[in-house]
Amino acid sequence: NLTEEVATMRFLRSSSSKDIWILVFIFLIFSMAIGTAGYFFFQNQKRHLVQEKRDHLRSIADLKVGQIHNWRQERLAEATGILENPFIGNYIQEWLKSPGKIGLKKMISDWMVTQRKHFQYERVSLLDLKGTVRLSFPEGEEVLGPVTKRLASEAIREKRVILSEIYRGFNTGKIRLSLVVPILIRKGQDAFPVGVLLLRIDPDQFLYPLIQSWPTPSETSETLLVRRQGEEVEFLNELRHRKDTALSLRIPLSKKQVPAVMAVHGKETIEEGMDYRGAPVLAA
Repeated sequence: NLTEEVATMRFLRSSSSKDIWILVFIFLIFSMAIGTAGYFFFQNQKRHLVQEKRDHLRSIADLKVGQIHNWRQERLAEATGILENPFIGNYIQEWLKSPGKIGLKKMISDWMVTQRKHFQYERVSLLDLKGTVRLSFPEGEEVLGPVTKRLASEAIREKRVILSEIYRGFNTGKIRLSLVVPILIRKGQDAFPVGVLLLRIDPDQFLYPLIQSWPTPSETSETLLVRRQGEEVEFLNELRHRKDTALSLRIPLSKKQVPAVMAVHGKETIEEGMDYRGAPVLAA
């Protein structure tokens, strides 16, 4: 009997050990299965989230392009309306020939003031064909820099409206754009310039806020306006994460991982890269 009991105990002990190892094996199998399923679930969720952000970013990029394009077209339409007005040129030509006509000067001045207020220009100036400022509102000396003089000459020569690039003012250092409108006298099929209307635009009034606004809450998102300058990329607007950058911050074209560099090279895709701070970003 004692021998049988010992044998039974050994059998039970052996069976118990096998059961434990089987349970451990089953546990490991289930753990691996759960871990694998969790990993693939996480990767799938990550892929969906990234795609969602890509689509969202692409939509906002298209929205911004449309907004900037519409803003530009509106400015050009305003200037074209002045260019094609058949009366303005006659009045301005008459006054430039006879500046002593007070009533005519007041009529032109009132019209210029109305243009400035209605379309929110920073300054409106009337130039003669020599590039001399004859009237300017708000009143005060208007010093023309080389950029403005070149634009005025080009508008007179080509008889067309010109919207400048963003540039820094010659005497004030302020960032601005200029809308330059040749004043024409039309005789039959021909048109003869008699002067130039210079419309100064302060980008801080509308363009920069339009660029910087974001349609959804976000702590990091921003829109950049850039252009190529030689072997560098120049930032044209103020940035969200760094101040005083407009027309001041430049990045060499050799930094190909920067989305701004990708943009001036013509890329129109969604890319991951490093921004001007060296932070990883997703960019359209």
